[in-house]
Amino acid sequence: MCPQEPLQSITVLKTQLARDDKELAALRHTVAALQAAAEEAAQRAERHKADAAAASTQAAASTCRAADAARRAAAGEAAARQARAAAAAAGTLLMAARRAADDAKAQAARWVVRVRGLACGVCRWR
Repeated sequence: MCPQEPLQSITVLKTQLARDDKELAALRHTVAALQAAAEEAAQRAERHKADAAAASTQAAASTCRAADAARRAAAGEAAARQARAAAAAAGTLLMAARRAADDAKAQAARWVVRVRGLACGVCRWR
């Protein structure tokens, strides 16, 4: 064995060790970057989860408000139908009252004519 061979082997091993150290440092850097990215992704997921919960709460509240509005609208429509029916009944009563008033006026006019006819000398009361 040659005395230079062990030195060459040590030099080769040192070179390989330096290369391995660089690769190890690069891997450590990659692992650190991956851990940071994973932590950031977990934080984003938590924020998204919180946002989704808030949106769900708002959607539930909106649904409740919409249901209340629908109930109020239905009640308003029922009240409007009742008011229309009452107005129609009042209109019918008004027409009947007008007819009765017209009949009363006509009858009163007939009585005035009769009374005048009696007062022209035919009747004994003056």
